[in-house]
Amino acid sequence: MRQSSGIQRLAKFIKEESERYNLSQRDLASEDSVSQGTISRLFSGQTKPELETIEALGEQLGYSLESMLLIMIDSPDADTSRFLDIWKRLDAKSHELLIRFAQAMIEKQDSVTPRSQ
Repeated sequence: MRQSSGIQRLAKFIKEESERYNLSQRDLASEDSVSQGTISRLFSGQTKPELETIEALGEQLGYSLESMLLIMIDSPDADTSRFLDIWKRLDAKSHELLIRFAQAMIEKQDSVTPRSQ
């Protein structure tokens, strides 16, 4: 199983942070949610972690789930964080409306802004 670039970025971050705090895979593993084998497979690119795994590893390192997801999408800035906070409060119908609005804004912007050739 090949990992996406976001999961690779997250795995690298978790590995670097655990090394920074001198935590072994065994130290990072928590008996109730994440096994050492899961961590090993994550670091070697052999698995895509469940959301609960990402949350548990983040907690072990002092990061929120939202922060861990921002690392995955490689946009850890205030605007992205604010957007995700709003997004998680909306229902599915509102998600669809927001996506349509964003697409319309992009189309309008593209029609007004000349493209460089």
